[in-house]
Amino acid sequence: MSNITEKKSYEFAVRIVRLYKHLNDTKKEYVMAKQILRSGTSIGANVAEAEQAQSRADFISKMNIALREAVETDYWIRLLCDTGFLTEEEKQNMPKVTKELLLRILSYLKPYWLQFLFVFVAILLSSVVGLLPSIITGKIVDQALVGQDLALLIRLLLMAFCAM
Repeated sequence: MSNITEKKSYEFAVRIVRLYKHLNDTKKEYVMAKQILRSGTSIGANVAEAEQAQSRADFISKMNIALREAVETDYWIRLLCDTGFLTEEEKQNMPKVTKELLLRILSYLKPYWLQFLFVFVAILLSSVVGLLPSIITGKIVDQALVGQDLALLIRLLLMAFCAM
């Protein structure tokens, strides 16, 4: 394995697989066990895929997915602990989504936060600009109909007809 994040996420996945076997074999818990297996092993798989990304966008996408899966896995672990599926001793041996693993994944995404913000603003602006003509036209038509300004309404219809 080429980096520490990939190594730690792989080790975490191994512990998750062991937890899955324990939940299935000993506790006969299948639904949450399957969920934690899926999300817990997905972290390392996405980190590994990000290492072989074809583009910066692909890399960001994979690391973002890894981060979301880590948060989801933490949720399932807390739920298993809080619903009594695990004894106190089992809770102590439970794999934990460590702050270190989350911070490592986040550190890969940090250089791109400003780009995320610019893309979001660009999408927002293009949406607003795209809506302006219909909003303005709607206001003018409303004023022409409500104000019963027949001349304005005829001019609007002629302009629309000429634009075709």
